[in-house]
Amino acid sequence: MGKIILLLFVIAATFTLTGAEGKKALALREKLAGQLLIDMGMKKQISASFAAVKELQRQTVARMLQNAKESKELTEFKVKISAISTELSWKNVEGVFVAVYAKAYSVDELQKLNAFFSSPAGKAFLAKMPELQGQLVLVIQNQIKNTSFKIRKMAHEFMKGQMLKGQTKMPESLKAKTTSK
Repeated sequence: MGKIILLLFVIAATFTLTGAEGKKALALREKLAGQLLIDMGMKKQISASFAAVKELQRQTVARMLQNAKESKELTEFKVKISAISTELSWKNVEGVFVAVYAKAYSVDELQKLNAFFSSPAGKAFLAKMPELQGQLVLVIQNQIKNTSFKIRKMAHEFMKGQMLKGQTKMPESLKAKTTSK
């Protein structure tokens, strides 16, 4: 009986130590992840994205309300809208970003990523990334446009052949011009 109690005590102590070590490791990963986000300039990137979204939202609401008469209710509505858009802030998502990065990467990986992004090469990578992403987005958009055009043209030709055989009618969606990109 004493051996069983001793065994249970050892097991419980092991789980307690493992849990404490796990908490320390998680805290270290979160600290390193927070530093990584700083090194990567994530606050600036996310804040810029949020600013763009807020401006689009402002324009959308302005268009929706363009014919609304000025009134106390309209003013109150605009204040509420403004309050909601303040939710788009780095402060509101930083903890989630830290948790996601801390979960995704080990301590060793975070240390190496921090070393890279604080190095001259890492800083150059980050500085050039917006321009590269812009160029690559254009490549992807053109690829999608070209592929979509080819598929649409093929569908049009197929449906045209089916119409000539009397097997179908041309759908309205395919009646648009397919001769230019």
